[in-house]
Parts: sequence; structure tokens; C-alpha cells
Amino acid sequence: MDSYTLFGHIVGVVGSNACHKAHIELQALGVLPQASLEDNPPLKHDDADARAALSLWCGLAVDPAAKFGSKQFFVQLGNGKGRVPMNTEGESFIALLAEVLRNGPEALGVAKIFVSHVVTSFDGFNGRAQVYYNNGFADNFTVGNVYPATHKTGVTLDFKQLRALHEDLVNTPRTWPDEEPTAVSRLRFNNGAILID
Repeated sequence: MDSYTLFGHIVGVVGSNACHKAHIELQALGVLPQASLEDNPPLKHDDADARAALSLWCGLAVDPAAKFGSKQFFVQLGNGKGRVPMNTEGESFIALLAEVLRNGPEALGVAKIFVSHVVTSFDGFNGRAQVYYNNGFADNFTVGNVYPATHKTGVTLDFKQLRALHEDLVNTPRTWPDEEPTAVSRLRFNNGAILID
């Protein structure tokens, strides 16, 4: 799956302007390879599912109605203050989302995923995500300060949307050993912190 296809899955959910901004910012940070409509390399890296999951979360979490929300979000991400939502067991939402994209929602029994709009503060992100399973269980993930009355707006990806994302991701073969992958920055997660270098 290339980055245009990735954001094409959510353009109807968050709008073309929000997708365009997120796409440009993630390319500038090196999370996604530089691309254009004429030259659009697929995500073939070993960590393609984590890159797709982080990019998907970034595209969904920014409130398209907030005037400077996108810029503030990506400034914090670029400054090393970005953190991903974690659950009470210390598991990362991005890691779980990457697993859903890699193996498909049916493999994990996922029915839908909710991503709240993130509020950006001076020290990072504040938001939540919830993964709903077919058995009725819901796993809650939070980052920063989240209160019961806040972070109720956001977007939901249903089973069909998650399945379509999975199919596009796995239909792109990983890079063969003799092929040079498209240059990207190193992407790591450390106890919820997003490290891009």
C-alpha cells in the first residue's frame, strides 16, 4: 500500500484537507517516504504496518474543525513530545492497530475502532482510543489528560474499513533483500513516546 492509498481510505471520514495536511507533515518528518502522484513508492519496509498505523492515527486524531490543530499536532510530534495512547497494561494503541492492519480485524476479533480528536497542549497530546471486540469487550487507550466529559468527538473505523486497510497493506510485498527501500526516518516507540530520527 502506498501513502496515497492509505489516506484514500480515510478521506471520506476526515476530509481531503485534513488528509492532505497529515500526508505532507508525515512525509516531512520521514515517517512516510516522499511521494507524488507520479512517483508514489509503496510501504515495503519491515515496519510498514507500524508506519501505516501511526499515519492512520495521525490522520484521524487531528480535529479538522480546529483552526491550527493540525500544525500544533505535527509541531509537537516533530519536537519529540508526541505520545501514543496506552492502555492500563502498558500496551500501545499503535502496536495493536498495526497488528489489526497486518493480520486483519477478524484475526483479533475486532469489530470497530474509535479514535478521539487529540487536543494538543504545551507538553504533548491529550486523547483516547477504544478498540471494540466482537465479544462485547472494549479496550481503552489514553494519552495525556483525558476526563470523562472530554474527547467524545472523533471517528470510528468499522470492520469493513479495517478489513480494506488490511487487504491493501498485505497486498504490498515487503522489500526483497537486494532492493533498496525508499528512504525514511527511523521510527521507534518507547513506553508510548514516538521517536523519529
